[in-house]
Amino acid sequence: MFDSIGEFKLGSPARTLMSWCPSSDMIAFVTDSDPAMVWVHRLNGQRVWASSPIKKGRKATQIQWKYDGRVLGIIFDDGALMVLQGSNGKVIYSVDNMDEKLSYVNWAEMEAPQGSKPNASSLIPAIDIDVMQSMPRLPPLPSSVQPFSRISLEEGSPNVDMLVTGTKNGSFRLSLYGVFSIGSVSIPSIGNDAVISQISASPDLERFHLLVKSSQDTWHYTTACADFVRRFGQQYLPEVSLTPAKVLALLEYIHECGSIVRSEVKAIAGAASKALSWLSDQDLVQGEDVEPKVAVQCALYDTLITGNSGPSVGQWLTQELGEKGIRKWHKVCMASYEQCQRVLFENLIPACERLLVLLSRLRGLAKWHERGVPLGLDSENFDTAIEQASTIAKLADSCVWKINEEEHYFKAFVSWLQIAHDDVPDATPFTGKPVIEDPGSARTVDVAKYITSYLTECSLEPFVTSKGSKKHEHLPTMIKKIGDTCRSSFTNARKCMREQVSFGQVIPLGTGDDVYHQRVVGDVCYVARQLELSIMVYRIQGDDVQTANVTTKGRAIVEAQFINDEELMILEKASDEAWHMGTINYTQLTYALDAQAVEMSYSHTKEFGSEFKPAAFAFSNDRGVGCLVSTDQKRYQFFR
Repeated sequence: MFDSIGEFKLGSPARTLMSWCPSSDMIAFVTDSDPAMVWVHRLNGQRVWASSPIKKGRKATQIQWKYDGRVLGIIFDDGALMVLQGSNGKVIYSVDNMDEKLSYVNWAEMEAPQGSKPNASSLIPAIDIDVMQSMPRLPPLPSSVQPFSRISLEEGSPNVDMLVTGTKNGSFRLSLYGVFSIGSVSIPSIGNDAVISQISASPDLERFHLLVKSSQDTWHYTTACADFVRRFGQQYLPEVSLTPAKVLALLEYIHECGSIVRSEVKAIAGAASKALSWLSDQDLVQGEDVEPKVAVQCALYDTLITGNSGPSVGQWLTQELGEKGIRKWHKVCMASYEQCQRVLFENLIPACERLLVLLSRLRGLAKWHERGVPLGLDSENFDTAIEQASTIAKLADSCVWKINEEEHYFKAFVSWLQIAHDDVPDATPFTGKPVIEDPGSARTVDVAKYITSYLTECSLEPFVTSKGSKKHEHLPTMIKKIGDTCRSSFTNARKCMREQVSFGQVIPLGTGDDVYHQRVVGDVCYVARQLELSIMVYRIQGDDVQTANVTTKGRAIVEAQFINDEELMILEKASDEAWHMGTINYTQLTYALDAQAVEMSYSHTKEFGSEFKPAAFAFSNDRGVGCLVSTDQKRYQFFR
């Protein structure tokens, strides 16, 4: 150990905040600049990627890779969280401006036991058919404001995944699969101003070990038991967490579909209103009190029947609207009709089909008394949601038919406008390609139908606005209703899970600004307290707490970290020109209720001189490689 691999220079000074990627030989640095950046380097010194500059004035306090190396989480001093994509450094999402300021982030995974997956020769794959697998993928939304889903899980993964975060007010949050948060759970008897500095999970994810610092600078250790993990297990946790997360993602997708359709309908109505605005201001029916839109309909209908446009209609056709206005009107409306058809038929209706499958799955689980009730699921709510999803699909289907109908009559109307324009005396005929191929083929009855039924009021508006809602429901209302229904159901499930989180005894460890680290080995938690010239290691098993105290040979401790289930790595400073680094086996220390201090017995050691002055280190036991950053913050060194 401590064999040097190579020494490299950084483009600008870096802080001592580092984190190794657990799945590849890459390490993440945080630059010591304002605004700061995150750099990821390989063992050969090559920079893999650099993040975009972080918000000015914001300082990172923790950087943590996910266990699979796919994402990188950063906690800031203002309690914000930013999650970056591990392959390119792009921001996946960020959490800030929360009532609860975050202080720690980590991911944990419980792998499925061997033999849990069915055999290829088993009958289970034949009878346990997942309808979702046979459905084609949902296409991306056109002109979508934001991605509808942040779920980045592999379908059918048997492993239970958790995102664990601690806060600055003495509570911690669990998010199953990183997308279904059960909310905050406060630690009793510590106070609302305590800061959670570290959380470690047991391999079965049923127990969490927490290091907490109170406002009086007292450090505490406690455990949290997630009884719902044991109670529901790997078979049902995905159903009550991942499936609702998919439902919520689909609801976002459906809401975005509704917003797109609503904006396109608004564009259709706006194009007609703009084109008819000048004509509506004219006194088309002299001496009679008639609404402007009725007067416009009468004037155009009279022109259609008689073939003779009056002065106002003629001026409107040739001067106010003209060829350019007619072409623009046609272009805007046809593009909006096509967009509405595509979004409804290719996006909204297939999304409703998927939603119905997921809701039916949850309803079936909710009706199972042995599982549904403890999971906090209510079958009646899912019955209501299924009816609402069916209504949305029916409305979308009816809207598609109505679009086809209105589009047909609109084409006939535009064809007639071109003919009527050219028939006006002294009008300049249309040039170039006709707006509609063979405009003379438009039927008079179709033009009349558009003028009387669609010209001044788009027939699609009742589907996307409250106008006409007395006759039938409209999309925005139904989308809001199903969202409220589903969120209400999932709120009950979250509450049920929170109620099954219990805490163990709160154990005081010490006071002051000492640095603490913890490592979970089986059912034992080791906590290392870094003092100036010694390290106190707590061995905690249940309520039994024993300590061991090891001292250096007068060297100041710069940093100490658990690197695996047996070894503790320590960086020490002897003088301004000499540093020492070594490892000790903490499991073989003598633990007692009141242990006496003993001198450290190193397993491996290395000495450093003035040529490289180490300030901090990071070690990856998974990769068997470490990194040292120099005191000038401009050089770093890899070692094995």
